[in-house]
Amino acid sequence: MTWQVEHIEQMLSCLFDFAERDEDGVRNVVAECFGKLAAVASEAVLPRLEEHLAHPSALIRAAVVSSVRFTITEPGCTPIPPASMRKFLSLLADADLKVRRGAILALNCVAHNWPASVSEELGGLLPLLYSETIKKNELVHQVIALPPSAYRNSRLRDTFLPLLPNLFLALQKQIVWMLLCERRLR
Repeated sequence: MTWQVEHIEQMLSCLFDFAERDEDGVRNVVAECFGKLAAVASEAVLPRLEEHLAHPSALIRAAVVSSVRFTITEPGCTPIPPASMRKFLSLLADADLKVRRGAILALNCVAHNWPASVSEELGGLLPLLYSETIKKNELVHQVIALPPSAYRNSRLRDTFLPLLPNLFLALQKQIVWMLLCERRLR
């Protein structure tokens, strides 16, 4: 096992270097590698990923939070502990747009694949999610093209909308579970 940890450390250090690249494609591949590594060696990888959730580089935070999607879709992976999941999804409140986008995509994937793991956290996550639907003037920019000019909004609304069915499904399952538990107690 020690040789595996040594190799994992080497891979992680290389991946963190690549995560600072500005190209989205490179960061997506890095996020997938982080996720696959976390799925097979969660004890060694998850703590390192959690350390980088507060990294000064928004590019690294974006890659780390995006890795959740690839971890939970890996067949037979160990579930991410609720405390760790809370830390990853807390990046919905990050100042950087790329990081928030990654957190919304991660939340969508978690709500779709493991709805029970986020159902208790919905009270804290939904306000953060809904705040992304508010128009922010700093994200609106004019696209200069042949007449007429168009305005484009960079808010995360387009990322947010596909998430709604998964969140409602998770909420419904939680309500049904609570009703069943209540009946058993009677």
